[in-house]
Amino acid sequence: MMGRWGGRDCPYKTMDGGPGSGIKGHTTAGSSQYGSQLKQHTLDNDTFDAVVNRLRADRSINSEEMRTLASNYLGYSISKGTSREGALQKIIDQQVRDARYTARAPYQVGGGT
Repeated sequence: MMGRWGGRDCPYKTMDGGPGSGIKGHTTAGSSQYGSQLKQHTLDNDTFDAVVNRLRADRSINSEEMRTLASNYLGYSISKGTSREGALQKIIDQQVRDARYTARAPYQVGGGT
């Protein structure tokens, strides 16, 4: 019986463990692009918010990819039960904490120049 792809492998899956492989810890090209944009614009609130809004609207990023994206951004694993929106909220909360810390740093003892 021929499968959905007419006997061919699914073009969206790879066996090398790279993007689209479905192997835990890997993300699709789209979600890895979002990850680099989030890290790049962490200190620029307006641009970061624009990236978050695009990510929220992009339904091609599923819950598992969003959790992986959040885990990569946060630097720790988040639970499998975390929803897509919950993972996105964790990213937003971390950026808020980072922005507050950066804003306060010059005023703290030993901070600034």
